[in-house]
Amino acid sequence: MKLNAFMGVTSLPILLLLTPVGYHFVLSVINVGLLIALGLIAQVGGFYFWFNAVRYLGSVKAGSGSLLVPIMAYVLSFAFFREVPTPIQIIGSAITLIGVYLTMTS
Repeated sequence: MKLNAFMGVTSLPILLLLTPVGYHFVLSVINVGLLIALGLIAQVGGFYFWFNAVRYLGSVKAGSGSLLVPIMAYVLSFAFFREVPTPIQIIGSAITLIGVYLTMTS
């Protein structure tokens, strides 16, 4: 948790520098509610599932499972946006899948 808090604090100045000057946030009940829901679902839910995966699978297997995130991004971008992955992305995904399979079955 200390590492995550440190990463959040250190990334804040960088994100503030990269935020466009004309960007504005309309403070309303709906927007604040959506931000709270996003925080609860993405952060709390994500950490809950991650720590349970580490507890049940072990750190090595859970860590290798996190390598599936870019592959799922390719699959979902193809499914929703019809964006075809490049040959190097397909090769990299295949190598990653083989590595994850070998880790999970050992």
